[in-house]
Order: sequence, then C-alpha cells, then structure tokens
Amino acid sequence: MTDIVLLSPEIALSDNFKAKVLQDQAFQQRLVLVAIDEAHVVSEWGQHWRKSYSQVGLLRDLIDKSVPWLSCSATLDPVMLAEVIDLCRFNPDVRIQCSPVDRPDITFKIRSIQHPTSSFRDLEFIIEPVKVAVEQAAKEKSDNMARDALKRGDLATARTIIAEHTHQQIKQAGSASPACCRKIPKTIVYIDSITQVVATAKVLIKALIQAGCSRTSAEDAVQVYHSELAEFDKKSISSEIVKTDTESVLQSSKHCIIIATDAMEMGIDNPDVRLVIQ
Repeated sequence: MTDIVLLSPEIALSDNFKAKVLQDQAFQQRLVLVAIDEAHVVSEWGQHWRKSYSQVGLLRDLIDKSVPWLSCSATLDPVMLAEVIDLCRFNPDVRIQCSPVDRPDITFKIRSIQHPTSSFRDLEFIIEPVKVAVEQAAKEKSDNMARDALKRGDLATARTIIAEHTHQQIKQAGSASPACCRKIPKTIVYIDSITQVVATAKVLIKALIQAGCSRTSAEDAVQVYHSELAEFDKKSISSEIVKTDTESVLQSSKHCIIIATDAMEMGIDNPDVRLVIQ
C-alpha cells in the first residue's frame, strides 16, 4: 500500500516536522519519492511572497540521497527552469522531459481596450447572450398573453399587448431571469486588486439589471472571490460554481461569472468553465 503525504514547504521545513517525521527511521525507509508539483512557484513565489518555496532544496540534507526527486510544471520557461533546478538542488545533468502542452480545445484571444479601464465596460460583452435571452423571454411572455386574450375574443387587448412589447425600450425577463443569466458561459475574470474586483462586479450586476434581469438573479450570477472573503463564503462559491449546467435551472450553478484575484488561482477543478479573462 502506498501512502501520499501532501505538504506545504512551510510545514516540510518546520522544526516540528523535521524532528518528528524526517528523523523517524521508519518514515525514511518508506519514503520512495519527493514530488514538487507546480514547480514554477518555487521561483515565482519563493523570491518574495512565500520564501519557503525557494528553500525546499534544504530537505535534501534530511532525506536519504537514494530517494528520487520529481518536479512538474506546465509553465516553466528556460530561465525559470534553471532557477528551479538551482533552488531545488537538482544535479545540473538532471533528466528533463518536455511534453507538448497544445490544447486544441483552448483558444487565446487578445482584445483592445475600447473604454477607460476604470469603467470596466470592456467586460460587458460577457453578458451579451443575456440581452438576447431577455428579449426572447419577454417576447414569449407577450405572445402568450396576447394569445390568451385572443382565446377570450379580446382582440383589442391582444393588439395592445403586442404594441406595448414592440415599443418597450427595456424588456424585463421577470421569472425567467435565472434562465436568462444562465446563457452566460461560465466565466472567471481575474483582476489585480480587491477594490477593482468589487468595482467590476458592481458594473456587471448593473449591466444585467439594465438588460432586464431581476436584481436577485444578477447578484447570484456575479460573485466576487478574494483573500478577504470568509472561508465559509469561499467554500460556498466554490461548491456552487462547480455544479455542471443542466437543463434544470435549480440543479445548475446560479453563479455564472466569478470576479477574482489570484486567491482563486490554484486548485480549480471545473470541467465547464468556458471563458477566462485576465
């Protein structure tokens, strides 16, 4: 039976872990591999933010030399690779295996900024599908009401209903608001600061309301995620956004857009995120 021990570098380098685990001969005898996943953070984070990442090489002095080490990453450029080899104290002639990272299901697009960056209006394209859905929902509601009026023989009312819908500048989705919001492809928007995250969310919620969605549906559809959120709220958002969209509104995620800092960077396992904006 194989046991996997998952550790942060802070724990692995702590005096307590060294004394109680790394100096335990039974543990050392069972140790068969040291693996460093997302190895680029050894360089990216280890220099400033979490310096323990740049010190993982110190563990080599505490682990039997016969135990192999493995580092994995999908984003190591040649400069960063050299830094990781040095910081993790790999031999200069360590075997490096490169595999293709081409993902034909992923497309990169670059858009030019059309509005002042502080307005965040360049993100309003995300909700364009909602405007079409609201128009269709409002038309369907109007048609049904007109049809009911005709069944009653009330031609004048039917004409009035159709005319009001035709001339109404702002359509309202009403009870169809949740379904209309679900037309947004599941999206994560990464923003630099918490202040900007909150401001961006307000802009998109306002745009959804102006498009004809209810405030409740708009606020459900757009969520913020950052380091200052309570753990309960982070878990709630994460568990909701991973729901796979189905035909049922009640069974699908009510969150469509997450405005986040890099606090939501790692560990996302969501198969139906369709759009990531940086």
